[in-house]
Amino acid sequence: MNEERKKEILKRGIACFNRREFFDCHEVLEEVWLAEAPEEKPFYQGLIQVAAAFYHYQRGNRRGARSLLRRGREKLAACPSNCHGVDLTSLLPLLKHWQEKLHQEEGGIGLALPTIHWVDQRKSRRG
Repeated sequence: MNEERKKEILKRGIACFNRREFFDCHEVLEEVWLAEAPEEKPFYQGLIQVAAAFYHYQRGNRRGARSLLRRGREKLAACPSNCHGVDLTSLLPLLKHWQEKLHQEEGGIGLALPTIHWVDQRKSRRG
C-alpha cells in the first residue's frame, strides 16, 4: 500500500473517531494495520484499540473499555508524539484521564469523549 493511500485511510479513520463512529474507525484503520510493516503496526493497533474502547464504553461494556483503552494507550505512548502527523501529545493525557475515571466511577464519567487532532491543527489554533 502506498503512502498516499495510507494517509487517506488514516484521515478517514480519524474523521470517524471524531464523529464518535468508533466501530467504523476500527474498520477503516484495520485496512492499514493489516498491510503495514511490523514496526508501524503498534501505532495503528493503538488507535484501533482506543476506538474499540470507546465503542465498548458507548455500549455499556466498561470492563472491555478499560482493557482496550489501557492497551491502546500503552501502544500510542511508545510512538513519537507526532506519529504520522497525529497529535499524540494532546491525546495521551486525555486517554489517561479517561482510564482513571473508568476505574474510579461506576456511574457516568462526566468527561467529553476525546477528539484526535493533527499536529498542524494544534499549531494553527495557537497562532
